[in-house]
Amino acid sequence: MGSSDIVRKMEFAIENGDSIIIENMDEKIDAILMPVICRATIKRGNKKLLKFGGKDLILSKNFRLFM
Repeated sequence: MGSSDIVRKMEFAIENGDSIIIENMDEKIDAILMPVICRATIKRGNKKLLKFGGKDLILSKNFRLFM
């Protein structure tokens, strides 16, 4: 989570269905990951949106987060 462009990479992965692997995490989870971990989605029409980093992103069904 120390990477300066982690938010941009996460946004890209969420919308494009890529996988993200986060290694060597502490016991404390960064607050920016909470919407992803909790699956806090909003349904608009037939699309699921995820509020991440202050933006509404279209959640791809292929997106995976590994910690």
